[in-house]
Amino acid sequence: MQDPVLAIDLEWRPDFGPHRTSRVALIQLASATCCVLIRTCRLSFHIPPVLQKFLESPEIVMVGYGWDSSDESKMQQSFKLGRACFGTFVDLQTISEHLGYHGYGLGSLTRMVLGFDLQKARSVSMSNWEAKCLTPSQMAPPASTANGRDQSSDRQQKHGSFVPSIPEVPVTLERPVPQNATAGIKNAGAPRANQVVSKEEPEGRAAVPNRTVLQQHVDFWDFDKDGMIYPADTFRGFHAIGFNWFLSFIAIFVIHGTFSYPSNPSWIPNLLFPIYTQNMHKTKHGSDTEVFDTEGRFVPQKLEELFTKYDEGNKGGLTLKEIMRFTEAMRNVLDPTGWTAAKLEWGATYYLLRENGMVTKEKIKGVYDGSIWYTLARENKAKAQLRLPWYKRFVNGLKTAWADTVNRTSSLSTKIKAK
Repeated sequence: MQDPVLAIDLEWRPDFGPHRTSRVALIQLASATCCVLIRTCRLSFHIPPVLQKFLESPEIVMVGYGWDSSDESKMQQSFKLGRACFGTFVDLQTISEHLGYHGYGLGSLTRMVLGFDLQKARSVSMSNWEAKCLTPSQMAPPASTANGRDQSSDRQQKHGSFVPSIPEVPVTLERPVPQNATAGIKNAGAPRANQVVSKEEPEGRAAVPNRTVLQQHVDFWDFDKDGMIYPADTFRGFHAIGFNWFLSFIAIFVIHGTFSYPSNPSWIPNLLFPIYTQNMHKTKHGSDTEVFDTEGRFVPQKLEELFTKYDEGNKGGLTLKEIMRFTEAMRNVLDPTGWTAAKLEWGATYYLLRENGMVTKEKIKGVYDGSIWYTLARENKAKAQLRLPWYKRFVNGLKTAWADTVNRTSSLSTKIKAK
């Protein structure tokens, strides 16, 4: 084979049962002009030195697709070799993801980009690759074998993994969910009561005792920590995090008009229109991301799905266009309240937190657990302080120092009395 670029693929007898691990029975090497089948099962499951030297040649570029999903581990288990031993190796899946094609198998990707189908019968994929003689079907590999494997079908057949998209249903291709979307997160689909967990922080952020993540999301507005958020608290909080007087005033009617009564522990309305934080889970609306469940807990899988589906280019954030796209996609039928709430909430989030044309994932996590509100309030307070005349800043500094002194004195007195 004189071609400088070769595709590599492996075949092995399907692993039926958790305690059975089959070794690589066949190595397929293919170029634009020919295909070579090397039956390692007939070579005592060893790679001949001449083949190993060929694979290690820096003049040959080896090409695979989704190699790290299982081919790499099989290669290591069978021959104590891996992609590191190849002179040059390129994974087309990595390149396709950099180009914005997330979650596609080789067959789906070929269909979208090149316009033709790669087909491989299940009877061939699941056949006995260690048989004494290969069948004609096994020895006449289709293009999918010569150039890599369609993971959305063959990997599922061999390992029982799921199929994230179906070409006949285009929306599943437009909003892909790769199999490694929640890699590193233990039980990603299990809701966390008081902690935000993500792929970047699989152990989670610091947990807050006795408060669900949804309660933490709004605790900033409960300034006196009495469990109730009044319209005045909403106005004060929205202005503190960066909204102007007018928008802060409008927020009172939108938020308390919508959420006050559902959170009320009594059927009798409270004419002061407070929001009861103990019942925040009752304020959850439809047509949302479902990152919060109906009990106010945090679901890591839903956060990762949000970015997997809508973060084009895997840039670690969401643009306004992407936000508008997913708020449209997540609409539930006959739910105008949910549609409006989602648009307002995410529109406000973008308005406050945009940076270089997007809202980063880190900031969105801060929105969910409410930590970002305290950060914004401190930053805005510092900016407002800088705009004051020097003598007012001096007076405010004296007031702050005096308040700190009083608090420390009070704390010391309490400790002395306790002794």
